[in-house]
Amino acid sequence: MASTLPRKSAAVAWIPPEGSVNLGTGVPVVFDGNHDFSIGLWVQFDAAAPDVTLVTQENILLLKLQNGYLSAQFVGQITPVRSQEPLLPGQHYVVLTYAATGVRAGQMTLYVNGVLVGQAVISNIGAASTLPITVGGGEATLALWALNFYDIALAESAASYNWSPGAAADGLVASFCFCNVPANEPIADLPFTWAGGAEQRIRTSAMRFPGMGWVSPVPAAPVTASGAAYTIQAAVYLPYAAEQSGAIFGMGQVDLGSGVALRIGPGSGGGVLSVLHGTTSLVASGALDPEAWHNVAVTFDGTMLRLYADGDLVASVAAAPLAVAPATSVIAGAEPIADAPGVDMPFTGSIQTVDLWNIALTASQLEQYASALPFEEEGCIASFDLAEFSVDQVSQVSLISVNGPLPGTLYVPVPRGLSGESAGAASFAREKGRLLAGASALPPYRPTLPITERDIEKAIAGLKAILPAHTPQAVRQAAIAGQRAALEQAQAAVARGERLPGTFSYGYEGDHASIYFHDVDGDYEVLRFARDAVTPCGLWYISLGSTILFGILGILGVPLSSQKVSQAVSRYFTRYPRAAMAAATVLQEEISARSIVAFVRLLYQTGGFKSLITSLLKELSFWDFLFFSASLLVTFLELVVPNPSTAAWLAFMLTKITLFVAQLILVWNDQPPGCLSSGQVRIGTPLPIG
Repeated sequence: MASTLPRKSAAVAWIPPEGSVNLGTGVPVVFDGNHDFSIGLWVQFDAAAPDVTLVTQENILLLKLQNGYLSAQFVGQITPVRSQEPLLPGQHYVVLTYAATGVRAGQMTLYVNGVLVGQAVISNIGAASTLPITVGGGEATLALWALNFYDIALAESAASYNWSPGAAADGLVASFCFCNVPANEPIADLPFTWAGGAEQRIRTSAMRFPGMGWVSPVPAAPVTASGAAYTIQAAVYLPYAAEQSGAIFGMGQVDLGSGVALRIGPGSGGGVLSVLHGTTSLVASGALDPEAWHNVAVTFDGTMLRLYADGDLVASVAAAPLAVAPATSVIAGAEPIADAPGVDMPFTGSIQTVDLWNIALTASQLEQYASALPFEEEGCIASFDLAEFSVDQVSQVSLISVNGPLPGTLYVPVPRGLSGESAGAASFAREKGRLLAGASALPPYRPTLPITERDIEKAIAGLKAILPAHTPQAVRQAAIAGQRAALEQAQAAVARGERLPGTFSYGYEGDHASIYFHDVDGDYEVLRFARDAVTPCGLWYISLGSTILFGILGILGVPLSSQKVSQAVSRYFTRYPRAAMAAATVLQEEISARSIVAFVRLLYQTGGFKSLITSLLKELSFWDFLFFSASLLVTFLELVVPNPSTAAWLAFMLTKITLFVAQLILVWNDQPPGCLSSGQVRIGTPLPIG
């Protein structure tokens, strides 16, 4: 059967250690030390501390990773410019700029993900050359989305990780785009060539299941669909489809005939899709190709059970409605059963998404949601995104991986028969070999600075400190293990260049600076300042303070939407800029639990926090407000009353706190230099957006 790419996929130049991409001699930049230039590239590597060439013109200029450290060196330059810290495995936006200040003299600067990591004034360097420019080669495999060349030294704002060159970008003279075809016309026809096994592949990310373990909500979420009508749709990768079997997704109690399991079984030439609906079994005709992505689904409308694979109806049978038994939870990567250990049929392969509906989707709807996120769509009760920090994007319930499944990256061949826009993206580098100017599409994920092992240990220590002394030892151990797993999943997500929902960040565009709120349904600009009205440290403190505030509100159960968050942040900083400065000063003294409490108290005392809470709650009905108040009271009592907490409640609260800690770590790591010193914060009045 045909392959179907999952929602999150992008064409890349895949360059193995022995491979390279030769860009030829026509790139209009000169590395003679007398001319300004910049090189920017979106790149990913998965090896730790690699030695690998990024960009080079032989014996003239070398930009590489050396034991994981980014370094750049001209011919004649004795010591390379080098980053102070190694780059962790994952996706990064790397920029090298050179500003000439005299004859064969100038300043070289390195940026990683928008942060200046190395700089030096150098002299007696560079030389004119007619040798080709090449990419790749060394000890690690590279994935390259785009490679841009400029005849100017880019400013720091243009090196930001959330910046992308447009068709009229200043100084842009060439852009090799492997992930998408720019809309504008080529300025030069400069073919490049592959060598040593380098080729175009499709990058996808997913949760890898090793034939053991599963993923389930924490705590168990009431998302089991009714047996009267439902749809289960999933994006799966089958590495050993002809040899392995397992359950992609299950709900109810499958072994007692009161559940549903969507399965893959061994078959001739590939994996065979099947579903067990109570005691009714339905098996697909035909097999799914191994080593390929597939979109699979089962629908039940009350009378007919149907199986779909890659958009095709592959089996159907009449069936009766099913009384789905209550279970601990729905499960991805296995199926729930009544007997110990509670799960069976572990899956081997990768899963990117699983959507659960309480209606039967049509074939055209299944095709639509194979690529589109069913966010806020009527009938969708859960959308599990296993490619990111694991969360149900509909109900916002956190997920936990048990006994082995971990997120990872897959590079698969360009599928045969690709059509439409995807075909253009996939065939561009392989067939046309053209050098284009203009918009280099951003990769599907935005890189950020990493969560380190030290961050995780500090976070775990903090979580241990807040556990009540009367917590049973078994509950304590299970809770800490669960939180470590959640933080490690967050670490893996960030290593892949993903932003966690609920975080704030800052960036520059043109003559203004902005604050962005990152949510599951997209990124929102919530504040805009004139560029000279706010310092980088001021922007960072706004990001940090907003993440703290809304993280606490999220833990307490305040209903937050992206629109409400945007309105609240904009209203507060417009009306209370001096209070924001004072709050930043409180945080500046010491980032600790005490300073966070003082920060929130100060916001309340200045009127801003009260105004913000009012705006967030004003749309609630009386009963909503009563429920919200009761939940706050219960949360408070659970924290302070010396009665043993239930394991489920403790896991639920600690999962929320863990996400909050991970969010704080990310924003903390976005800190510009010098922000813990006095005099670095200036926050002016925001500009209108739009």
